[in-house]
This record gives sequence, C-alpha cells and structure tokens, in this order.
Amino acid sequence: MADFLLEMAKAELHLHLDGSVEPETLYERDPATPVEEFHALYEYANFDAFLRAFGDIGKRLRGPEDYALITHRLLQRLDA
Repeated sequence: MADFLLEMAKAELHLHLDGSVEPETLYERDPATPVEEFHALYEYANFDAFLRAFGDIGKRLRGPEDYALITHRLLQRLDA
C-alpha cells in the first residue's frame, strides 16, 4: 500500500500564488538584495511572523512581469 501511495499522481488542492514564491525567485527580481536576506524571510517563529513575511513578499511583487515569473516557476515545480 505504501508503494501505491508514493507512486500515485498527486494534485495541489489549495495553493496561494504569492505563497509559492521561493527566495531565489525574489533574488532574480531584485539582485541588489543579498539572497540570504530573502531566505531569512522564510524563517519565522510564530504565525504573526509568518503573516509579516507573507506581506513583505507580496510587497515585492509589483507588476505583471513579477506574477508571470512566479507563475512560471511554480508550474515548473508542480510539473517536476
């Protein structure tokens, strides 16, 4: 049974596009900011800190080209 579950195709049931952004993608959009600073956004001790990080990431997404990039990166990961 375990092998069956591992081999079975999976589907993403609930996903926030803004929440799918990886630090490397943020760095790609803003190479002037050290990538370590983006990685630090994903380290939080509680839900309030998570919400602040989510808001900070959202503020960095400014236009259609940002959303096109994060959508493309997400689809690549889901396809893999």
